[in-house]
Amino acid sequence: MATKRIVHLRIFKGGELNYDSQGNVKNKNQLVKLPYGSAEWRNYLTHLAANGISTVQVAGVFTVDGKKAKTFKDIVTAVEKASDFGDKKAPAGKSPLQLENEKLKAQLEDQDDSDDDIDYDDFTLSGLEKKYPEVAKKGFTSREDFIAELTKQ
Repeated sequence: MATKRIVHLRIFKGGELNYDSQGNVKNKNQLVKLPYGSAEWRNYLTHLAANGISTVQVAGVFTVDGKKAKTFKDIVTAVEKASDFGDKKAPAGKSPLQLENEKLKAQLEDQDDSDDDIDYDDFTLSGLEKKYPEVAKKGFTSREDFIAELTKQ
């Protein structure tokens, strides 16, 4: 029977790692414990860049009963692959929400304004009478009556 492995990951936040004069990492960091291969594991590794994490290191691998396990190459490989962000990071100073906002604004600007070609005079009684002279011969006094007659046809 395979034992369930708990992976301890050391995550570092920020754009890149910064070091002090003694060579110690200055970035905020914390230890995260995740069950290997679970949905939580996959989701966490998928969203590393979105959570502002710059670097991930495998701090240790343990079995469920707390015994230290060997660091398996598949775990280290999975973490390295997930932490290789490439072009997944947003440009400096812009969050994913801001990028989505800009994209939607550009789409709105590109859309054709359909209100520009509407002649609102066509919706007045005199405008309707000009557009539909055969119905206007019946002598309507209100716009609503005129429209009601048009919808009957």
